[in-house]
Amino acid sequence: MTRALVLACLLVPAFNLRADPPKESDLAAKVAALEKRVAELEAALKRTPPADPGKTEIANKVVGNWTVADDNLKDAVFTDLVLRTDGKCEFVVKEFGPRVGATYMVVGKQLSVTYGIETWNKCRVASVSEKELVLEHAEGEAVKRVKYNREK
Repeated sequence: MTRALVLACLLVPAFNLRADPPKESDLAAKVAALEKRVAELEAALKRTPPADPGKTEIANKVVGNWTVADDNLKDAVFTDLVLRTDGKCEFVVKEFGPRVGATYMVVGKQLSVTYGIETWNKCRVASVSEKELVLEHAEGEAVKRVKYNREK
């Protein structure tokens, strides 16, 4: 019985060595499928800018062009916001007009926008998605929630 076991242990690897190598057409098809997948992934990376790993999820999601929803205009601090990945922004303050060449930061949920010596830091990010940003700010005793829509 041990001879049969030893013989089986020697013959099984020998049969595996005789197995047919993969055919050229199979390899070519696999290579073509992988090349197609790589091209699709590269295209997806070009469409969406990569998230900055040093920023929070909220800070990465607020990047974009935002305009205030028409029914929220009376409560808005900002009517338009353009927030870039590098921390620069452009915005329109309802009471003072447009500001170009400003900077912004998101700390936790707090949005702080600075232009020269002017700073607006009373807005908090209540929620943010692909299509909608909701900022809230205190106005007296009340908390106002302002909805913004992402522009494409």
